[in-house]
Amino acid sequence: MIIMFNSNLFRLLIVILGLFFLFLFRLHLAAQPAVDPDHRFNTQAAFERLERILGDEAPHPVDSDANDLVQTRLIAEIEDLGFTPILRDDFHCGTWKGSARCARVQNVMFWIGEPGDNAVMIASHYDSVPAGPGASDDGAGVAASLEIASILKSQKLKRPVLVLITDGEEAGLIGATSFVEEDPLAKYVKAVVSMEARGVRGPAAMFETSVPNGRDVQVLDGDIRTAITNSLLSDLYQVMPNGTDMTQYLKLGADATNYAFALGAEFYHTPRDNLAMLDKSSLFHIGANALNSVEAYQGLPPTGAEKSYIYSDILGVGLLKLPQGLGLPLIILGGLSALFAVLRDKTHNRIKALLIPVITIIVSVGLAVGLTMLIAAIRPEMHFAAAHPWALRSTQFAAALLGAATCYGLFREPTQGRLLLFASWFWLAVLGTAATLFFKGAAIIFAPALFFIILAVLMLAMNKPGLSKICAILAAFIFMLIIVPITAAAEIMLFIEFSAPFTLFLVFGFLFIAPLCLKAETIFSSKRYWITASLVVLGSLTILTCVVPAHNVDAPQALNVRHVMGDKPGEARWSIWKNNPAPKTMLNTADFTVKDVEWASSANYEAPAPDFETAGITMTLLSDKIEQEKRTLLIDVSAPDSDRVELHFMDGEQSPISGTLLGHNIKEDPLNRVVCFGRTCRDLSIEFVFPNNSKNIKLVATGLRFGLGPESQALIDARPDWVLPVQTGDVRSVRTDLDLSK
Repeated sequence: MIIMFNSNLFRLLIVILGLFFLFLFRLHLAAQPAVDPDHRFNTQAAFERLERILGDEAPHPVDSDANDLVQTRLIAEIEDLGFTPILRDDFHCGTWKGSARCARVQNVMFWIGEPGDNAVMIASHYDSVPAGPGASDDGAGVAASLEIASILKSQKLKRPVLVLITDGEEAGLIGATSFVEEDPLAKYVKAVVSMEARGVRGPAAMFETSVPNGRDVQVLDGDIRTAITNSLLSDLYQVMPNGTDMTQYLKLGADATNYAFALGAEFYHTPRDNLAMLDKSSLFHIGANALNSVEAYQGLPPTGAEKSYIYSDILGVGLLKLPQGLGLPLIILGGLSALFAVLRDKTHNRIKALLIPVITIIVSVGLAVGLTMLIAAIRPEMHFAAAHPWALRSTQFAAALLGAATCYGLFREPTQGRLLLFASWFWLAVLGTAATLFFKGAAIIFAPALFFIILAVLMLAMNKPGLSKICAILAAFIFMLIIVPITAAAEIMLFIEFSAPFTLFLVFGFLFIAPLCLKAETIFSSKRYWITASLVVLGSLTILTCVVPAHNVDAPQALNVRHVMGDKPGEARWSIWKNNPAPKTMLNTADFTVKDVEWASSANYEAPAPDFETAGITMTLLSDKIEQEKRTLLIDVSAPDSDRVELHFMDGEQSPISGTLLGHNIKEDPLNRVVCFGRTCRDLSIEFVFPNNSKNIKLVATGLRFGLGPESQALIDARPDWVLPVQTGDVRSVRTDLDLSK
């Protein structure tokens, strides 16, 4: 059997393959530069300084013995650089959505040059999560801060520079909250350059600014590759539930740029966030960009009128920015121009031309999302694409492109290409208008390209089809130049398993490029063979994505073991959160079964376990008073060997309206949960204030000790090298209840 390939089919395949490989390898388009040994930012010196600070690379959560040692070594490095460290010691609580997170935090700071107003602050944090040493998060930021300080100390500064290295960031931004709410130096800060990490490698991204952002955008130009950045990323980060210390610094009304690198997220908050995994080129990229920002703020006025911009880096080699006020008008005018080009064509079915892009988008994106959901339903793992992301990417991109090509080939009339081109740009403008109404920064995706569509329609109206096509080519090129790295950043932020909807922009790219490449003739020699071949490709990729391993040493599975003591001797158990299948080597060490448990949101693996040695946790009601329509409870909590104490109310008709913990007032109504981190929390006196008619109050206290004891050694030894504890890591847990009903 001979299948005839016409020239249009060959062109179509070239378009599909070009877009497929462009998106498949898009993460490599804006890689960080290699370390420049001649650059002012001395990466090797910064790394060696970090080696000394981290010492034995033990995890060092807030208010722990290990964190004291890190702090001592940090202060020694600051003094060796010739600066005078300032140490703040404060017990503080931060509140968020009905909960309070409290700890004794010890922020470290120092001035470069003379103290004063209008200061530029360099910010990082030195505590780590209990599961890992935090070499990248945020040792890299600490090392970069000290190296920048060593460079600036020989300069004549126009504005004072304060270096702040907070404590307790991982516990809930507690150190930054303490600085903003309590520290007298906070009032001097008028600009902040912060450094963070959400992985162990990759290019630096500038993902957050202040509002308005005029001065922040001005500091992005420098002497190395520009950090990955765009205004949509900053807008989206503002509405995400997670945050960094910058969340608190923005309350100062200061200018702000927040940098981080985020590849290698599989090692984020794990034992392998260590010096061996930290990419020195990432340290160089984030440090050099932060240095440029600090120096650029030196030349900017700290106050006064400030514009807002929409902006995007162009593959790290430059920055495209437009006044924010131009974004939406350009998008709307571009959409109206494209619609005009469609409606002025009297020789084709204009309604059909407007519907084809919509049908193509629905079918192709729906196919990519549907296949991803099917694979997710088949795979038992939460992050099933960690070890081999190329497989899922290939499935998503192939589904979107083959779906788009099929719809385009089936519904397009041979001479309808130009009409479909402008119809597609009209729908992009509709999407851009809606997106910009929600996120002003989104306009950078749409406005630059639609400006050239305005020119393309203008050239068409002037009967210059050749110039019109050139403008349309430029529009497609600019759109792809901006959207390719933005979708890469979206995948990193959301994980690839949730990124299928972003194939929408891949489909738009196809709709913008295909009409410019295809001739006015039939595309398929045989529609049946095309559809059959497409289904074979998609079926093969889907099967491949279903069978490739989800995890390996370079893409480990996160798994924590919780050793829980019961209220009575002999009731202890091991619990493993069942977000992924647990390794059989671990499950075979005990009699594990799957069951629902009270403290988890889903089923867990559970097995009987031996008791561990513990002083336990106790609560004592010291007083219960009713006055002025309020009921005040004073409770003593003792957890002598716990590293973290959690208090929450169960089964109550009402929650506290405020509280006081170790002298710190917690103003949160309702106050459903209090979490206290560190050694200071082992002996607590806490006061809760309720309405006087409150009843059915039950307070639950849980004490967590980080790490497992010798009773769990067999379970620890059975953990494969492709499985790592994460965040809080393995813990031993004890609990007690206190009935406060009246």
